[in-house]
Formats: sequence, C-alpha cells, structure tokens
Amino acid sequence: MNQIAAQVELGITSHSVLSAFDVMQLRKSRVLSALSDEELSRLLSVGRLELAPASTVIVPQSAPVENLFVITTGTAKVVMTGAAGREVTLEMLRPGDLISETSLLDGSPTTASVVALTDVQLLSLPRSEILQLLGRYPQLTLSLLSEMANRMRRAEETIFALALQDIEERLCRMLVRLARDERSPDHQGGLLMRRRPTQQELANMVGATRESVSRCLTSLARKGLAVCQGRSMLLTSRLLRRDTVAG
Repeated sequence: MNQIAAQVELGITSHSVLSAFDVMQLRKSRVLSALSDEELSRLLSVGRLELAPASTVIVPQSAPVENLFVITTGTAKVVMTGAAGREVTLEMLRPGDLISETSLLDGSPTTASVVALTDVQLLSLPRSEILQLLGRYPQLTLSLLSEMANRMRRAEETIFALALQDIEERLCRMLVRLARDERSPDHQGGLLMRRRPTQQELANMVGATRESVSRCLTSLARKGLAVCQGRSMLLTSRLLRRDTVAG
C-alpha cells in the first residue's frame, strides 16, 4: 500500500495551505524555534499539511518512517502496546511537538505508536529533506539533539517513578507535568488543567489500573490537593509545593 492509500484508509487527508496561525504554532516547537524566518520558510516549502481525525493512528508501532511530523493543532499520545493488549502511554504531544524524530535519524522502525486524541493537523516533512537541512543548518541539528535529550531525561524520570514511587506520588508528578506542558493558567496559586485526561489515560501514563487512579484522585480531592471541575482539574498550590519538595 502506498503512502497516499494508507492515509486514505486511516482517514488522513493532505493539503498544502499553511496559515499564519499554523506558522505561529510551529514556532512553539523547541526545535523549529531555533530557525530563522528564511530557514523556516525553506522547511515549510517542502512540507505538506495532513489532517488526522481523533483516534487515528498517525504512526503505527514498528513501522518504517519516511516523514517527520510536526503537530500544528490538536493533541496526540505516544503509546506502546504489549502482547496482551495492555497499553502504556509514554508521552502526550501538543502543537509544536515532533513525531518520530529518533527513527527519522537512524532509519529504524518506530518503537511506539502515535494516536490522535483530538483532530490533529500535522506538517509532514520528507526524511530526505530533513537530513539535508540538518547538514545545512547546524543550529537545527543542535536543537533536535537538545529535544531528544529532553525526552530521554523524561523517560529516565518515568523509570525512576515506576521503580521507587507509589501510585499516588506518580500520579501527582504526572498531573503537574501535564499541566505545565499544556501551559495551564495560574489559578489561586495553583494550575488549572483545562483538559483533564480520563482515568484510563492517567492509568496508562503511571503504570496503574483505572481503579487505583480513581482511588488516588478521590484521596487527592479529600486532602485538598486536586479538584475535578467537569473536564478540567485544579491542581492546588499545596500539590505544587509537594511536587517541588519531592523533586
């Protein structure tokens, strides 16, 4: 199956119109923000926009990688699925985040799937063009390596948490990380997470069952550390101080 046919089957469509808003979103990327306007224009000239509806598998696990994707709108998750079907969420992706950058560099198949949580718009960039640009613009290479180091650091933190922290500690750290990643607004000294993940999503992130996460959320609410408000969640200043001390 060729790439276009695969996109049609997955519900992904392509177009080439990039709005000023899309460019602004790309500037949020820790990698692409290092580029000058001229360099970014060169990058955009070889890319195409692709639209992936919610629940679409953008990149399957163990698939070869031909393109680098950059999210311009929407959110996605990076997940690994075991033989028994159990899913572990490794990362939440937002506008400006890259997809499959590690596989892009060494040409190896992906180790995880990327799934759209909402309708996602992506900028798709051919691997050959990216490799040429990395050779031409050293700052882009340094920014990409910095982003990969950041993700490795976060993976190490996750391993540490799974090995040495109980479920409530892991959940607190994850909630604070998610709120800060989505740039949640300050609210009475705390952070207001605008889109609270489901209990199952949180369970997949912290290596627990949905029932355990439900009990932990009830405990956090009883202690005045976190308050669910519809689809949002308020992380109080007490929870933020607890996370700072634990870190």
